[in-house]
Amino acid sequence: MPADHIDLERLKAVVERLLDGAIKRNGSKDFKLDHNFYWALDFEDQFNVSSKPAAPESVGSLVDDWEMTRDIAEWPSEQEVAVFSLTEIAPLLLYIGHQSIGRTQDS
Repeated sequence: MPADHIDLERLKAVVERLLDGAIKRNGSKDFKLDHNFYWALDFEDQFNVSSKPAAPESVGSLVDDWEMTRDIAEWPSEQEVAVFSLTEIAPLLLYIGHQSIGRTQDS
């Protein structure tokens, strides 16, 4: 597969493995959000490295992102999902990754 292509099945396996690691490091399947709000950049600004991004004009909420996506796993497999919801779980994964640094089961 070319370097500029992503095997979505493999990405799915990678995310599952990383979340298993976060559960182990956290010592629980329950991950406490110590923060809620974050600055959200426009999509175009995030991937346009030829110019400095404008100041963020909107704020996102980790709690809202979780509330909007948490039930998707329970939907029947034949029910179509809004793949755009990946944009709502991305900040959650970013947060968990950063907050997991230094966390151990004893923390």
